Amino acid sequence: MPIVIDKEKEKRKILDALGECLNDIPLAKVSLRDIAKKAGFSHSKLLVYFGSKEQLLQAFYEDRFDAYYYGAVSWFGSRRLNSYSSVAEFYKDFIRYSVTDGIDKKSTNCMTQIFGLAKYNPDIENLIRISFSRLRYLFEITFKELNIPEEKAASYADAAICFIEGILLCRLLGFSNEDLLRAVDAFCDTMGDTAD
Repeated sequence: MPIVIDKEKEKRKILDALGECLNDIPLAKVSLRDIAKKAGFSHSKLLVYFGSKEQLLQAFYEDRFDAYYYGAVSWFGSRRLNSYSSVAEFYKDFIRYSVTDGIDKKSTNCMTQIFGLAKYNPDIENLIRISFSRLRYLFEITFKELNIPEEKAASYADAAICFIEGILLCRLLGFSNEDLLRAVDAFCDTMGDTAD
């Protein structure tokens, strides 16, 4: 009887192995052979699932971004948006979610390195632009539901994206969750806009 291989499970092993490699070795030095070895595969078997390092990086980025995005969709869906008295209160709550549950600490280094490739790789740049557009749209809709005027909702959505990017960079630099939350609280305490 032929052996049945779960292709999605095999791809997951490879994506997880890439994440482990990128937490130990800079992206420029990680080879497909390193990733294959970490996954317990031969180099040729890895190439069956991902034909190049670029394809693997794109799949990794999409996987990690989708996990964050759908987590955020679920988080938004579990909130009564009209219970927030201000944009600052919403930001605090969302960033708290992002810091404690939404952004996987292990993915931070990996994602930050992939962001750096966008300047030199148009396919990765496009992938990041599309994913950020999806996230920005989610924020914009949410801010409109908070009764924020359309123009301000767009600006607040941009600010939320900047917050998220800041979390990734600060984590890379060794900021603790407590440091990040304290900084967000201090910033949000200076905001004066209300949800009305």
